Amino acid sequence: MGEKSLNLFQLISYFLLFFLTIYGPRLYGSNILDLISLTSIVCIIIGTLNGSFKMIDNKIIFVAILLIFMFLYTLMISVISGINEFVFAGKFIRAFLNFFGVYGLVFTFYKKTNGNLVLLLKLIYLSVLLHSLIMIFQYLLPDFGKFIVEINGYGNDKLFRVTGLTVSYNTLNVVQSFGFFIGIILNKNGKFYYIIGSIVILIAMFLAGRTSFILTLLLLFIYIIIDSKLNLVSYFKYLVSIVFFLFVVSILFNFYVPSNIKQKFESTTFVSFNQLILSINDSDDFASTYGGETAIGLKDHLILPENVFILLFGNGNDGRGRVYIPSDIGYIKWIYGVGLLGSIIIYSLYLMIYYLIYKRLGSEMQNLNLVIIGNLLMIILLHAKEQVILTRHAFSITFILFVFSILKNNGRKRINIQVNKEINL
Repeated sequence: MGEKSLNLFQLISYFLLFFLTIYGPRLYGSNILDLISLTSIVCIIIGTLNGSFKMIDNKIIFVAILLIFMFLYTLMISVISGINEFVFAGKFIRAFLNFFGVYGLVFTFYKKTNGNLVLLLKLIYLSVLLHSLIMIFQYLLPDFGKFIVEINGYGNDKLFRVTGLTVSYNTLNVVQSFGFFIGIILNKNGKFYYIIGSIVILIAMFLAGRTSFILTLLLLFIYIIIDSKLNLVSYFKYLVSIVFFLFVVSILFNFYVPSNIKQKFESTTFVSFNQLILSINDSDDFASTYGGETAIGLKDHLILPENVFILLFGNGNDGRGRVYIPSDIGYIKWIYGVGLLGSIIIYSLYLMIYYLIYKRLGSEMQNLNLVIIGNLLMIILLHAKEQVILTRHAFSITFILFVFSILKNNGRKRINIQVNKEINL
């Protein structure tokens, strides 16, 4: 049987479920009113009604058991160490709930569409595009920006960077970057609305995080170089379209955007980004500029535990509770939280998941393998700046791809079994 399409109501329903699964905010900073978790519960119910839990693949069970094990591990280690901080324990139980919510949602979607990967990627792309518009409006419209900050319960509407419905900057751009590259591989025929959508996503990323934005541009450059089906005419059209669209945007920005927003952009957003570029170009000035200070400042965050037990096993401390850890580096915070042992377990889990995604989905669409590798590289590199591994929003994308890859592989096996039966007959 071939892939199926959905009616309008089903499309809207799945779009909203995927959007909330990826971007659902914690309303007013509440752990109870976490829309990702609440959406996951709804998806578990939907999946149960559609028979998703009658027969679960062993790899799905393995990941679920590992998340529960890490939850119990961090709970125990936090109590034993006397820290009694349970942020990491909460992270693992939330990830467990999210994982099964994603499983229920993707299973039902797969069943309804007969494994329509292109439609899945389009829904993810539209989710990223919608969130990009929210981020841009948050920046341009002060009242809307205040509203976003209020419902998030986090941040400051006067900051020059935007979070959208999330509580992060560079981690958010891991998801935005994935959507950007998905737009490129979906746009086989150079459709104008994909080009505009990609530019909108890039603008939103520019407003969120410098490091992740520049990293995305570098990955784009590498992507173009190693594109197996390189079409210079197509990329030239892209470039011309992007330049033209940005020219139009700059004119509209200059004439129609309020002066206070333009002043904020010129004095904060643009200056901050420009300083980073200048610091990279001028090695003598690198250490003295804002961007250089940020990069070199990472060395001050390389603070390992002096206690060998904590170094090996962690103490469950997130570093932002009663016991402060003066480091933003994700790898360092994970050592304090779960130790080298727990870190190796989770990093190995991520590598296994992305290996299976690459192996089972990489060849399904042209250049999807490059996008999968790029997404993993974004996670690995940006985790050196802030927590990305198993962080809200980012791991939803990982789980969605992983579950779909498992279902796709099982679908191939069933087809092969059926073909072999028919041959034998």
